[in-house]
Amino acid sequence: MPWRGRLAFKTYNPNKHDKYGIKLYMLAESKTGYIFDFEIYAGIGKTTIEVVMGLIEPLKNNGYHLYIDNYYNLVRLSELLLEVGVYTCGTIRMLHGAPKTLQISAKGELPVDKTVFKRKDNTFIILWKDKRVVSLITTCHNVDTQEVKHRKRVRNRDGTSSVQQVTVNKPNTICDYSTNMKGVDHLDQMVKYYHFTRKHLKWMKKMTFYFLQMAIHNAYVMYKYYTTDRRKLITSFTGRSHFGTTVLSS
Repeated sequence: MPWRGRLAFKTYNPNKHDKYGIKLYMLAESKTGYIFDFEIYAGIGKTTIEVVMGLIEPLKNNGYHLYIDNYYNLVRLSELLLEVGVYTCGTIRMLHGAPKTLQISAKGELPVDKTVFKRKDNTFIILWKDKRVVSLITTCHNVDTQEVKHRKRVRNRDGTSSVQQVTVNKPNTICDYSTNMKGVDHLDQMVKYYHFTRKHLKWMKKMTFYFLQMAIHNAYVMYKYYTTDRRKLITSFTGRSHFGTTVLSS
C-alpha cells in the first residue's frame, strides 16, 4: 500500500511502481484474486517460513497447491509444506537451499531450451533456459515438458530482422506457474481501477480505506461466483461498471 509519510515500518522497494509504502503479505486465490488472508509487515523479526506457515494454517492437509515467488521460496519451506499436505510450486533463488551443482549450472552457459534438474523424494528443483535461466522448485510436478510456440525476433544475414514462430519444450512447471501466479496482481489491478483512497496525515485512515477496497473486491468476486442472473454485473476495460448480457464464468 503506497505511503510516503513518517512511519517506523515503512518499506522501500525500488522495483515497485510505488516505491515507498506499507508491505502486506497476502494469500490469494489464483484464478479470481480473492484474498483469503493477509498479514501486515510491522517491522517484527518474523522469518519467511513463519509468515507463510501462518497464512496457510487453515488450509493444511487439504491438498491445496501454493504458488510462491522467489522472495518467499526456500527448499526447507517446500519440504515443511509438503509434510502438512500443501503442494508448492514457484521460482527460487539458488542461494535459498539449492544444490551446489545447480548453482554452478545456473551461473554457467546452459544451452537454449535445455532442462536440468535435481530431485530429493518428491521435491524437484528445475533449471530451464530460453532467453535466460529460470529456476523453479516444485512438489506437485515432475520434469515433463510440453511444446509451446512463441514468436522470436531473428537477425538475418543481410542485417535485417524478422519475427519467426519457434517451438520450445517448456517444462509443465513453468507453464502452470505462469498461469496461476497472478492472484495478488489481479487485486492490485482492480484497486487501481476503483481507487478511492485520499491523502491522509494518519496512516491508519489510509489503511482503513485500503481494507475497504479489498473487501469490495472480495465481495465482487463472490457476487460473480454465486449469482445466477443473466444480467450480471461486469467490469469494463475502462474501470467502470455496467450491466450487460454477457455471462462471465467464475
